[in-house]
Amino acid sequence: MTADGLENGATTVEAAVDRLILESALKTEKAISLARVIYGTALVVFTLNSAELYGADSVIFSSIPLLIFVGVSVLLFARISRLRDPRWVFPVSVAMDASVAFISLLPDVLWPWPGYGGMINLISASGMLISTFAAGFRLSVRVAVFGSLLNAVYFAVLMALDHRISGHPNANEIAQVVLFSIFLFGAAALAVVVANLTRRLVHKSAVEAVRATRARQRLDRIVQDHHDLRTTLTAVTLSAGLIKERLESGDAAEPVHDLALQLESELRKVKAQIDFIKGETFAELVALNTVESVNLTAAMAQARLHTGHLFPAVALEVEPPPSPLFVAVAGGRPILERILFNLLVNACEGDGARGASRVSLRVRTGDGEVTVEVTDDGPGFAPDLLRDAIGDKILSTKAGGSGLGLLLANGLARASSGGIALANQQGGGAVVSVRLKLVDPARANR
Repeated sequence: MTADGLENGATTVEAAVDRLILESALKTEKAISLARVIYGTALVVFTLNSAELYGADSVIFSSIPLLIFVGVSVLLFARISRLRDPRWVFPVSVAMDASVAFISLLPDVLWPWPGYGGMINLISASGMLISTFAAGFRLSVRVAVFGSLLNAVYFAVLMALDHRISGHPNANEIAQVVLFSIFLFGAAALAVVVANLTRRLVHKSAVEAVRATRARQRLDRIVQDHHDLRTTLTAVTLSAGLIKERLESGDAAEPVHDLALQLESELRKVKAQIDFIKGETFAELVALNTVESVNLTAAMAQARLHTGHLFPAVALEVEPPPSPLFVAVAGGRPILERILFNLLVNACEGDGARGASRVSLRVRTGDGEVTVEVTDDGPGFAPDLLRDAIGDKILSTKAGGSGLGLLLANGLARASSGGIALANQQGGGAVVSVRLKLVDPARANR
């Protein structure tokens, strides 16, 4: 992974959570499809057995669409998990539910039988209430509203046909229609509430599942890094032993200078690996915290204040957004300030030999995200550093450094479903971009 690809290389928590929510909704859809197959088949059998009551035209009129819905439901039940993008299934399924309820009532309305007392008095009219309520189990408020509106339209059509074919309703029937309309509205309201609450519960469970998976993956990586650290320490021990033996032998023909340099290099690797494990562990602990809405403008000002005390000779320019911006950060405001502070310090220090005289902090917004840019007029990043990933164990802009500043900042940004990208400016100097999710100020936690 290159530095330019760091931002796109991280799998966001939101994407993983959305995938888990979709999988949960698909499992529910399979159960509903199976129920639709059973109910539709029962309706077809009942219609065929009622041919003498309704007539052949009524049987053909209702049986054919019911058989089509049953066939489509069987296909959905069998292949829904194999679809490339199954989101279109939910509104189609809700439409089929409403259509099955509509078709089960339509023959009675079009071909009223002797003793027919109106559609509103049929037991099968409760199917519209069930269909409306069931729309809420798709984990989508929009789908629930769509199903409710479609059932309301079907109900209005049936009542208009019933009124036209069977005559004017009396006062008692009008009261029943009003009561059924209230029930239908109540079922629609319940569907929306169920969709909203169920999605929240599933979302919460999915977030915890994703966090647990990420923690396990990072722990596996830390364990591997620990193994690498032990290997490096073994090499350090061997080098130290060789130096000791040569010093004790007093054999000047075997200088220890090269071994000392090798030992120094290996000790730097040990320090870098320890810092890396520390950064990864801290970032993972942060990822387990609740994601909070943080005032980016205030965090920028605070980070600039802390950095200014450390580097009074550096001109720090902060360009705040015209209005306060809020971003989602795991761990809240202290973590965001830590990210910005680390990047500002890294920009001021430069490569250790030459620092920056001017550092700028500015913000760009777009596509529901905020990009914070830290630019400087220092020496910029070395070409080999830009070819490495921030996740690598040794990544520093300074000779002998561990790269913990950038590493930790990237880990914290990734824990908040963001990321960091590195680049050099054409006129000289470095630019570090931090991507974070934008939050609606009306819902921000101040």
